[in-house]
Amino acid sequence: MFDITENKSYDIAAHGFGKKIEQHGFEILSCVSARLGKKIFGNDPDITEVKPDFDVLADWIEKNPSGKVAENEALLRKYGYDDAIIHHRSILFTSDWKADALNMPNHSLLHHAGSHSGYKMPGVTRLTSMVKDGSSVCVGPVDAKNYQRKVYYWAESGRFKPETEGSIIVPTEDCYIQGFLLKKHFAFKCTVTDWQSFNVTKPTYLIEFTTNEVNAAEAGRAWLQQFEDGLIEFVDRVPKEYKWDGYAEGFSA
Repeated sequence: MFDITENKSYDIAAHGFGKKIEQHGFEILSCVSARLGKKIFGNDPDITEVKPDFDVLADWIEKNPSGKVAENEALLRKYGYDDAIIHHRSILFTSDWKADALNMPNHSLLHHAGSHSGYKMPGVTRLTSMVKDGSSVCVGPVDAKNYQRKVYYWAESGRFKPETEGSIIVPTEDCYIQGFLLKKHFAFKCTVTDWQSFNVTKPTYLIEFTTNEVNAAEAGRAWLQQFEDGLIEFVDRVPKEYKWDGYAEGFSA
């Protein structure tokens, strides 16, 4: 029998998301219209270890001693932050999802809409959609090279300028650059580096994979900032009563 805890495979996550798209040397795992309680499992193979050359968490807390990251330092270290590496993939949540791991028996990570992660935490991960019609997208290069990533958000139409020529961008909704249609969860290659019009049909996030190598410290700070902003938070693994806007009362792990 195939044991997900012992056998690592990219296909585990791909099957759970439901749709896999390959373009420009990138693989996009797309999940849309997820039912309440839908689960996605992941246990990717080990990749080249990319970590900051200093303790980003300690540095962050020294500069922000009264923040939410400081409050959660013990849990972050207990559940694998010190062993986490920068993954070549990034996942972006456009609805609320709960993440559980085998090495986190008492807590879960709750990802709110707009949160994203490029970290590969130790062990098997289980994602659970906390709302009806949940959505998320996971993107990364097929050759597993670790690129710098940026995430943008437009509540309404505006402008966009890529970080580098040749960047790969993936939008979370259908949108338009200079009138050219970018389809939801499809990859597009940037050939123009100037500012261009960016027109949205509804609020839209966009992931940009630049042609630069990933900066591990920058990636770590971007992740910790989301804890400070309340986009990612620790919650009890099996709460006695789980109530949140749009969530099912009594929903458990």
